[in-house]
Amino acid sequence: MNPAEAGSGLGSLAQQLGGVLLALVLVLLLAWGVLKLLSRSVHGAGGARGAVAALRVERVLSLGARERLVLVRHGEVQLLLGVTAGGIHLLDRSPPAATPVTEGVGQARDVVL
Repeated sequence: MNPAEAGSGLGSLAQQLGGVLLALVLVLLLAWGVLKLLSRSVHGAGGARGAVAALRVERVLSLGARERLVLVRHGEVQLLLGVTAGGIHLLDRSPPAATPVTEGVGQARDVVL
C-alpha cells in the first residue's frame, strides 16, 4: 500500500465516522423534540402541577391483600374507584354539589340529593 492510498483511506474513514456521528446527533435531537411535544400534549398548557393539584385522595379502604376502594376528589366531583391487581375501575361518580336555587325575589330553596 503506498502512502497516497493510506491517506485517502483515513480521510474516507473520518468522513464515514463524521457522518455516523451527525446522524446520531440528529436522531437524538428528533427524539428529544418528539418527547417535548408529547409531554405538552399530555399535560396541557398548565403542565403536570395543575392536573395533579386538582386530584385529591379523600379515603382509602383496604378490602384484601390487593383490593382497595379509593375515594378521589377531582374539583367538585367525587370518584369511587375500585383498585385491584388487574386494574382500576370507576365504580361511582357523584355530581358536583348542588347550589341553592333562587325562585323569585328573596326566596331560596335548598336542593337535596
